[in-house]
Amino acid sequence: MTTVEIIKKLKQDSGLNMDQFSVKTGVKRSTLYSIFTRENDPTIDTVAKIASAHGITLGEFFTDEYVPPGLTDKEALALKHFRKMNEHGQDSALSMLEGLTKVEKMTSAEIGNTTETGVEPGTDTIAD
Repeated sequence: MTTVEIIKKLKQDSGLNMDQFSVKTGVKRSTLYSIFTRENDPTIDTVAKIASAHGITLGEFFTDEYVPPGLTDKEALALKHFRKMNEHGQDSALSMLEGLTKVEKMTSAEIGNTTETGVEPGTDTIAD
């Protein structure tokens, strides 16, 4: 992600409008506007203000290791792996996740015959 993309993502994730984001970060609205429209690149001081307002260091801001606040350890790990994928891999992973969220949770009793998995019903024993 570019610096501008990261700043836009932080603004989007914060749910704030431009005025609120300006107040939170201490960066003038006009400066933010010129960054978002790519009229100007942000200075390191501007990036530092934005990072600090979001509770992250400049190091975290400029690495793929940044994890948005509020994620569980598992969510952060999933995000780390997701970022390592190319676009095709990310699309595939999202499709798989969407499919998994549609699968209804079933108990062993609901499943009944488990000959396809080789596990005897009601046990964790592999059938011979």
